[in-house]
Amino acid sequence: MTNTKLLEIAGLSVELVRKPIKNLHIGVYPPSGRVRVAAPPALSEDAVHVAVVTRLGWIRKKQREFEDQARQTERLYVSGETHFVFGKPLRLLVQTSGKNRCVIEYSASDRLMMSVPEGTTAEQKGRWMSAWHRERLREHATPRVARWSERLVVPQPKWGIRAMRTKAVCV
Repeated sequence: MTNTKLLEIAGLSVELVRKPIKNLHIGVYPPSGRVRVAAPPALSEDAVHVAVVTRLGWIRKKQREFEDQARQTERLYVSGETHFVFGKPLRLLVQTSGKNRCVIEYSASDRLMMSVPEGTTAEQKGRWMSAWHRERLREHATPRVARWSERLVVPQPKWGIRAMRTKAVCV
């Protein structure tokens, strides 16, 4: 039982989500400072208004923090851009190839080489880069998950990799 409603409170656009919880929760989310209120179904809309207005100072402060937060520039996937692989900055070198697939690999000189078909868009390069990052993470994490499940004497858990919508992306 979840329903959503958009409210205007003190000049703020507030997303009100009704769900079966005990207490009201106010959240401010990056990157734009979106305000979301999760409230129990029995709580009146007036009570939600009062809660938001009383936390207005905190909400505005959080929104300012998000505005002032350093953001990575939008990735265009062109040669010279810096991309991070496990926290290490690498310069991207993009080359076109006659093949119909993308190949991404490290080079010895701290470069990230991306070989793509002619006419590839930045969006396609981004999807390939994302898939490549997920595969590197899977390669590094799989043996660690196995080792820790063995050490803790628990069955190996199912796990996956997901893009987090509200987290800052550092890829």
